Amino acid sequence: MWPSCRHRVPHGGSGFMVAMWAMFVTLVRICPATFLAQSSDSSAAPPAYKQLRYEEDYGYLRDPGRQSDPLDVIKYVSLGSEADRYLSLGGEIRQRLEYFRNPVWGQEEQDDNGYWLQRYMLHTDVHLGNRVRFFGQIKSGIEIGRAGGPRGADEDKLDLHQAFGEIKAWTRGKDGLTLRIGRQEIGLGSSRLVSFREGPNVRQSFDGVRLGWRSGQWQIDGLATKPVQTKQGLFDDAWDHTRSFWGVYAVGPFGVLPKGKVDLYYLGLDRKRARFDQGIGRELRHSIGARIWGKTGYWDYNTELVYQWGSFGQGSIRAWTTASDTGYRIESIRFRPRLGLKADIASGDRDPTDGTLGT
Repeated sequence: MWPSCRHRVPHGGSGFMVAMWAMFVTLVRICPATFLAQSSDSSAAPPAYKQLRYEEDYGYLRDPGRQSDPLDVIKYVSLGSEADRYLSLGGEIRQRLEYFRNPVWGQEEQDDNGYWLQRYMLHTDVHLGNRVRFFGQIKSGIEIGRAGGPRGADEDKLDLHQAFGEIKAWTRGKDGLTLRIGRQEIGLGSSRLVSFREGPNVRQSFDGVRLGWRSGQWQIDGLATKPVQTKQGLFDDAWDHTRSFWGVYAVGPFGVLPKGKVDLYYLGLDRKRARFDQGIGRELRHSIGARIWGKTGYWDYNTELVYQWGSFGQGSIRAWTTASDTGYRIESIRFRPRLGLKADIASGDRDPTDGTLGT
């Protein structure tokens, strides 16, 4: 989310952090006269910010009557006389203090003061009509004060996080075929197997191709990518030549349950140097899975089953997992608390010498 227009640049740390703060302050302070001229009347509530920022659509702001937020002036910037040619700007600032007692059961150095994780992200979304689009995002992850220094996903001083082009090869209403090429975040389903890594300080992106087909209530995506390696320097991130990821993911209605949906998928992973208790070797893993989820009334449900097979070194892979998360939201109480029951079960590797990996 965007912070308040009043910012205080924190002391210490990196010059990149200060530069990122300056860019954010500039964005939220541009065109103050336009902010004041915004209409306070809107026909609908503005959409919520999304975890995958490229999923946000601010094309509705072409109607001046829908502009009610002071930041709408940077969410829809016209690029000409045609209303569907525009750019949208956005960003994120996240500050987190972490402290662990006896980290990794005493295997890591004790940090008595904790440490500060900072995330800064800026993006621009350019629409050149209804069929062509370009999306770009830069990131800066800063770690300050951790004993032992930053971990792998703690720090990435400044880098290109996303940069892709997208073309709609065919459209009919909301249906169509979309091709996306470049560096992009990917989140599938409940992010059990594929995630953009929101928890750590530096998010995950992928270099590759995504082809999406939408027809009625069904969305089917095909993927062929390589994960991007997170490095701590300046614009030094590159795809990981030792890993490849591909698959097909479909989402559609599940009529057996009220307002139910189903995800059906196949995912493939190739790691040239994977490490398990059995040793180090090439891992070629295939996953098929199904997820049933939805919400009806105050209840929500999410159940997933995955089976995996493949090879590791000279041996084979046979693994599975199932997970369930069911909850009830109490709407009549302040803060709308949710009571939930969650259970996860996964296979394990009982014998590291039997030639079959069960993890």
